[in-house]
Parts: sequence; structure tokens; C-alpha cells
Amino acid sequence: MNLKNVNNITMKNLYIIILLVLIISKNGYTQCSNYGSNYPSGTASTTSSSLTTVSTCMYGGEYTYFNVTAGETYTWTTCGDSDFDTQLTLTQGSSTTGADLAYNDDDCGTQSTITWTATFTGTVTLLVSQYNCSSNSTCMTVQWACTSCGAPPPAGCIGGSNNTCATSDPFCTGTAYNYCNSTGVASMGTYDCLISTPNPMWMYLQISTSGSIDILIEQYATDGTAIDVDFALYGPYTSLASACPAINGSTATVDCSFSTAATETANIVGAVAGQWYIMLITNYNGAAGYIEFSQTGGSGATNCNIVTPCQSTATGTNPLCNG
Repeated sequence: MNLKNVNNITMKNLYIIILLVLIISKNGYTQCSNYGSNYPSGTASTTSSSLTTVSTCMYGGEYTYFNVTAGETYTWTTCGDSDFDTQLTLTQGSSTTGADLAYNDDDCGTQSTITWTATFTGTVTLLVSQYNCSSNSTCMTVQWACTSCGAPPPAGCIGGSNNTCATSDPFCTGTAYNYCNSTGVASMGTYDCLISTPNPMWMYLQISTSGSIDILIEQYATDGTAIDVDFALYGPYTSLASACPAINGSTATVDCSFSTAATETANIVGAVAGQWYIMLITNYNGAAGYIEFSQTGGSGATNCNIVTPCQSTATGTNPLCNG
């Protein structure tokens, strides 16, 4: 293993350590008087990639159990409700004192989302906390989904030659397109939080409806195996032509993540219709495959009219793709 790979792995391990520290410190917030209540009872299961409701009335301090399958990616969210300021903690086993697996606070405003790829088959516990709570009289809607379940590898994918900002491809979050990932391309170096940028692909989007947008990013190998994905999101820009010259690799003006996860969530707060954003996505694993985008929260929307669907083939990409 060369020194660059050692440094990259070390940085990713450091990210995980920092995450665990945040989980421990965040769990120290004052809980509600009904902390430790199991509701709803039972253990939920799902194979749906669409969000389904766990409960329409979970109070701060309540927790519930879920069955998970190794290799599948799951999302839990309170972003569809606004009754109180939430924090979500995911622990291993049927206990809130089990090993911490994931934590989130303020993913969409004061609401929270956890997206986690299961490393085992078994049970996990989701704790819903209310920020700085001593007692509460309102309850929260909690939803979840298995975002990778039942998703076979696609027969083809859109794009595939977008290794520079100048050749970036359009994407949107309102239609289920599969975008070709990048392979065999050298790292561009460091871009903001991205310590390394192997196999870069550049994408752009346009806002069609004003409002915040949470974008779930998932990367898969051609056999459907989930693989590591990282991103940096830049914007907003008044035009696509003004975007690339403004990106110098030093500042992710919107969001950035360099973790070991096969799923990431990019957050745009207060997007305005007509604005443009540029996203740099990397394939740390290096395997050929595809990337999917979907919107998991927020009242804004992206413009799918900028995407002209097409399929990549063994001989290359249709020259009419994306206009």
C-alpha cells in the first residue's frame, strides 16, 4: 500500500473517530421526562425504497426497534414534520445503550436524518430525542426506508465522460436516472474536505422550486454492491458558465463529505429557483458502476428538464445525450 493510500485511510478513520466523539457528546443533551419509553412496540421491517411511516406520534426520549440486513442501506428521518427540534441516535441491538452506529442533528432545519449501511444482520434501535427537553406535549412523525432494497443493477447508465468541471453532466433528483461513475482517472488532489479525489466525476443541477433540498447520493458497482462515495457541492451560481471558473478546490461553499460510507446526503439550504450548483463526486473504490440521486427532504426541487436520458454502451455514449 502506498503512502497516499495510508494517509487517505488514516483520514477516513479519523473522520469516524470524530463522528463517535460527536455521538457521545450529543447524547449528553437533557432528555424529556419520558426518556426510555419503547414506542411503538415490536420490531419494524421493510424492503421498500420509499419512505414509510414508523409512527405519527413519537415523543422526545422514545425509541423503537428495526430489523436490518447486512449490506443494505437504510434511512430514518423526521424531515416531514416540524413539531419539535429532533436528534436521532442509532444503536446496535435492542437497547439504547448498545454500540453507537450513527447520529444526526439538524439535517433539514431543526429536523434530522440518518442514512446508514448495515454491517450486520440483526436489530438496531432508533432513539428520538428533543433538543434541551425537560417535558414535551407534542409528538413527531418518524419515517424510514431501505433505500437499496430491491434495486437490481441497471442495464446502462447516463453520461460517463464528465471527468472535468468543463465537461460536467446534468442531474436531477425527481426522476430515477442511473449515472455512470468514473474509473481509471487519477486523483486531482485535495478539494476542500476531499483529501483525495480518485475517479472524479462532475455534475450540475438547476433549482426549479425554491426551498431547501436534501440529496441522497448512492454509489454501486455493476453487480449492485454498495461502494464508497464522496462529494463536494459548490454554489449557488447565476449561470452554469460562471460556475467552473469560480471553483478552485479550496472551499466547498455548500457541503462536503469524505467518509467510508456508500451513501451520502448533500444539503442545500435556502435554494432559489433558477440557481445552479456544481457537484464533484469521487469513486474511492475504483470499481465500475453507477450513482443514483434522490431527494429525501426539503421543500425545494431540481429541474429534470436539463437531463436528456440516454444509455452508455460498449462503444461509447450516445452523442445526443444531454443535448
